[in-house]
Amino acid sequence: MKNLFLVLCAVASLGASADFSGQATITNDYIWRGISQGDGSALQVGVDYGHDSGFYAGAWTSDVNFGDAEREIDLYAGYSYPLIENHINIDVGYIDYRYDESSYDFEEVYGEIEFVDVGLTLFYAQTQDEIEDEFASATLNVPFIDFVEIDIIYNYFEEDEETTLVSISKNLGNGFSFSVLTGEDFITKEDFVATSITYSL
Repeated sequence: MKNLFLVLCAVASLGASADFSGQATITNDYIWRGISQGDGSALQVGVDYGHDSGFYAGAWTSDVNFGDAEREIDLYAGYSYPLIENHINIDVGYIDYRYDESSYDFEEVYGEIEFVDVGLTLFYAQTQDEIEDEFASATLNVPFIDFVEIDIIYNYFEEDEETTLVSISKNLGNGFSFSVLTGEDFITKEDFVATSITYSL
C-alpha cells in the first residue's frame, strides 16, 4: 500500500496547477473517531497539496499518549471529484498511520460521498492488515444556522457499537478558527469536551 501512496503523489504532481496549504492546531484533547488519543493537550501540524485534477496528498502529525507512543504521523493521498456538480462529491484515498512505537502502525483505505444539498457526508474506512477493521460514519450539518457551524456525527464500529458526537465550529477570520467537539469516549465511556484553535494558511 505504500507504493499506492507514492503513485498517487506522482500522479498529483502532473498536469494542471496545484496549491499548497497548511494548518496548525492546539487542542486540549486529541479525539480520533470518538476516542481520546492522550491525556492532555496536543499540538497538531499538517501540510496539504491539492491539484486541479482532484488529486491531493499531505502529511499530518500530532502528539499522542497511549502505550509507548508519543507521536503520530499520517501520510495520505487520494482523489476527490464532483459526481454531480454542486450536488454530490466523491472522495477516495489511502492513509498510512505511523507511530514512534511501530507496533501501532497501520494502513487504511477510505471512501466518502457528500450530498451537498442536504449537508450529509457518509464515510467508510477499512484497515489494511490481517484484522481488517471497519469503520463508518455519517455527518449531518445542521441547516439554517449562520453564526456557527454545527455537525452531528454518528460513528459506527464493528459488532454494532456506535457513538454520536456534536461538533461546533466558528471561523474567527484572519486564518483562525475555533471548534468544540463533545460526546462520550468510545473506550472509556466518559463524556468529553475537546476544544481546538486552528490557524490555516
